Amino acid sequence: MAEKMNKLYIVGIGFKPLEKKVIELLLKSSFIVISPRLHEVFKKYEIYDTVKEKIVEIKKLEDTLGFIKEHLLKNDITLLASGDPLYFGIGVKAIEIFGEERVEIYPDLSCLQKGLSLIKKNWHGIPTLSFHGRPFEPKSFINMLFKHEKLAILTDTANSPDNIAKKMLSLNENFLKNLKFYIFERLGYEDEKVIIANLAEVANQSFKEPNFMIVTLDNSKNEKILNEDCIFGIEEREINHISGMITKDEIRACIIHKLRLPKKCVVWDIGAGSGSISIEIARFSEDIKVYAIEKGSIDLIEDNLKKFGVKNVEVIKGEAPDCLINLLEPDRVFIGGSGGRLSEILNFLYKISQLKIIVLSAVSMETLENAINFLEEKGFEVDVCQLSVTRLEKKYGRRFFKALNPIFIVRGKR
Repeated sequence: MAEKMNKLYIVGIGFKPLEKKVIELLLKSSFIVISPRLHEVFKKYEIYDTVKEKIVEIKKLEDTLGFIKEHLLKNDITLLASGDPLYFGIGVKAIEIFGEERVEIYPDLSCLQKGLSLIKKNWHGIPTLSFHGRPFEPKSFINMLFKHEKLAILTDTANSPDNIAKKMLSLNENFLKNLKFYIFERLGYEDEKVIIANLAEVANQSFKEPNFMIVTLDNSKNEKILNEDCIFGIEEREINHISGMITKDEIRACIIHKLRLPKKCVVWDIGAGSGSISIEIARFSEDIKVYAIEKGSIDLIEDNLKKFGVKNVEVIKGEAPDCLINLLEPDRVFIGGSGGRLSEILNFLYKISQLKIIVLSAVSMETLENAINFLEEKGFEVDVCQLSVTRLEKKYGRRFFKALNPIFIVRGKR
C-alpha cells in the first residue's frame, strides 16, 4: 500500500466566503500558517474561533517556507494567502519547492479582479507589472503602457504609488499628463478605498498599505501617426528628416531583413541620422534594446522618438568607436555612417563575442572593398547585394521612373 502523501493546501482569502471544501481542509489540517497582516483579515471569517488554536503566525517568507518543509512530512498544512495565490503570489513558489502533486490551490478573487470590479473596467488583455520586492524600471513601465494603454502595478513599501509617480515625473515627458491612476487601498478590509488621480496628485500624497494600482493612458490625446497600427513599414514622409537625408524605405527594409533580428536582443545603430532604422527596429518588440549612435545633432532622432512613442531606443551622442565602450554589448549592429573611421569601428566590433551579425551600407567602392576585406579576414561569412531602386513619378501629366542612387548592403555573419 502506497504511503499517504501529506498535502499543502494554499487558500486565498480576503473577498469571498470560504467554500465548503476549504472549510473541511481547515478543520483537518494540523497547522494553519498565516502572515500577521492576513491574520487580521482571517478573524472576520466565521470559522476563525474554531480553528484559531492551529494558527501559526509567521512574518517572513523564508521562515514560512522553512516551517512548511519541517512539518509537511508528518502533517497536512493549510497556508493562507491573499487573493489568488497564483497571481504573483506564494502559490508559484510553493509549487516550485514542494511539487504539483503535494500542493493544492484554492483561490479567492485576485486584487486585479476585485479592483476592476470596483471601477467597472474590463480586464481583457491588461498585463501586470510587479514591483513588489523588485526595482521600479520606468522604461519597462513606459514601453508596456504605450503598447497596452492600461497596466496593473503591484506595489510594496519602497515602490509605493507616490514613489513610482515621483520617478515618473522626473522623466519630464509630455504624455505623462495623460495618465490616470486608480489606487486601491486595503482591499478586503473594512476601510478599503479607491482613489482616482493624475500623476502629480499621486506624487503628492501617501497611501495606506496594502495597495496596488491600475494606470491607464489616454492615447487619444497623444499625437497620432499615419501608420500607428503597423509594426513595420514606416514611410519616409512620416519621419522628420532634412532634405532627403534618410535611409529610403526600400533600403531600410533590406537592411532590417539582413539583420535577422531576434525577438529579444541589443542592437547598435551607428550613424543613426534621423533614427529611421532605430525606430523601425524598436517597434518590432519591446524586448529589443536599441542604441541610436550619432555624432552630429540628435534633435531629429529625439523628435522622431517622441512622435512614434518609442521608448526602447537610447540616443547616444558621440563618435564611434569612442562612445561605444560603456554600452550593453550588441547582438546585431548596423553601420549607416562611420565618419571615415570604418576600420576602427569594425576592429572594435569583431572583438565582441556575442555579436553575430554586422550589416553596413556603402555607396563607394572603397568602403565596399574595405568592409568585405576586413570581415573576411576576421572569419565572418560575407554576403553583398546592390540595391537600385526606381520609383514611379508623375511629371508634366505623364508617368516616369526615377532612379535613386544605388547602394551596397554588406553583411557579415558568424
